[in-house]
Amino acid sequence: MNVRSFAVMVMAALLAACGGGGDDRSGGVNAGESAQLPAGPKTYVAAAATVGDYYSYKQVWQVSGQNDSTTYESRLVSGVATDGGTTVKAVSALAGQSELMVASSKTRTEEYDSLGRLLSIRDYPCVSTTKPAYHMVALKTIAAGMNWQHAGVYETNCGFEPEQSTLEFKDVVGALERVTVPAGTFNALKITRNHTSNSATWTAVRERTCWWEPELGVEVKCIANTARTKRATGEKTSDADTYELQAFSNRALGRKVDSTLRFTGSWAGRLLGDAYGKCTAMFFPDGTIKGNCADSGFEFDLVGKVNPDGTLALNLVSNGVAGQTITGKFDSLQQISGTWSVPNHGSGTWVINQD
Repeated sequence: MNVRSFAVMVMAALLAACGGGGDDRSGGVNAGESAQLPAGPKTYVAAAATVGDYYSYKQVWQVSGQNDSTTYESRLVSGVATDGGTTVKAVSALAGQSELMVASSKTRTEEYDSLGRLLSIRDYPCVSTTKPAYHMVALKTIAAGMNWQHAGVYETNCGFEPEQSTLEFKDVVGALERVTVPAGTFNALKITRNHTSNSATWTAVRERTCWWEPELGVEVKCIANTARTKRATGEKTSDADTYELQAFSNRALGRKVDSTLRFTGSWAGRLLGDAYGKCTAMFFPDGTIKGNCADSGFEFDLVGKVNPDGTLALNLVSNGVAGQTITGKFDSLQQISGTWSVPNHGSGTWVINQD
């Protein structure tokens, strides 16, 4: 397993360990944990999630002093239960030296309870569960001066023998600070965390600081440093990472900052009509689109651009001959469709979904 793949797996576990604890009187914290709500500071309650809300981040990694790598990720609220529990679809894509690496674009699904605590992560073919559930970063009801602790287990099952890690961490909420990131300037609570994770193979110690926008109920920026020690050999590795909010949409608050980053990643679909075949496309962080549709008889390229508001224009090119220019607009972050027409080859419809 290469260093990057290992780091992604470890970070998935570490990020899942980034939450709060206590009882429901302090905003929904786990039994067996402690949280203290000070009497003086203002208490904030995050807006309820709505299907279609999304948050796009850019994360920069440096593993054991090697060259930086960049991951773009958009987290879309794809379902809200009657009790307020949510399903989040997270699509990530890894940037290489010169362009996005198609093979690394991937999707995972996260389930949260009504208090916003992480229940599970499905990252095919693996399913990870939290025991007990906890908040990824912070509580939905929060105030400066709060603190909480967590101790639990994070279990991952990839179809083989399940792997477990024990997790222990403490969070402390500082005062509001003014933080500027690509998505804008926010008044955010500073949350510091000291975290230890132990598995059969590794021990990891992580220090992280996040700035939590309490009305949106998300982090707008995090910086972290992790040191790991391999139990069998004593081998040590480390990584540093920073991620910042690039764009978002929160319908309950009526706030949004759009960006083409929300479409970044690989897409796949089908071609229908006079020709039938498969389509694949890559949406790059700057909105550029490159793809291909093909059947047994012919194929054509897709070249175009998507704008921050979701309007899109595609040119169909076959054997160097440009065909119809398709225009449209995304109604969902999940799917886009339209019609196609190529001289001497016919016409029909196409649809692609985020892969």
